[in-house]
Amino acid sequence: MDIFYELKFIYSLLLTLVVEIPCLLFCVRLLFKKDKRNIPIFSILWTGFLASFTTLPYIWFILPAFIRTYLYYTITAELFAFGMEAIIYRFLLNLPLRRTIIISFICNSTSFLCGELIKEIIKL
Repeated sequence: MDIFYELKFIYSLLLTLVVEIPCLLFCVRLLFKKDKRNIPIFSILWTGFLASFTTLPYIWFILPAFIRTYLYYTITAELFAFGMEAIIYRFLLNLPLRRTIIISFICNSTSFLCGELIKEIIKL
């Protein structure tokens, strides 16, 4: 690995946080109508940060050692992030599992699509 890989990781982490935390906030507040009495904003922000910060390093630094094919890597990485983040949302936000699965799908899909779009624009 070179320094460029680590820089791409930092950019990806920042992009993930910038996309997924507001997306999580949107889902909790507007989609599932949980107001600040139910779930304080700090809890949502912290949960979004923690979910992304705990899954992305595994995707970038552990998974590539086991899966070399881009398609299999992408599918496995997204399923891992989706599943783990749904579990994190479930326990930290105390929402029903069905809702956290929906939230995780929305957040991770949005983040993935934004990342692919940016990759295409800047040709990384």
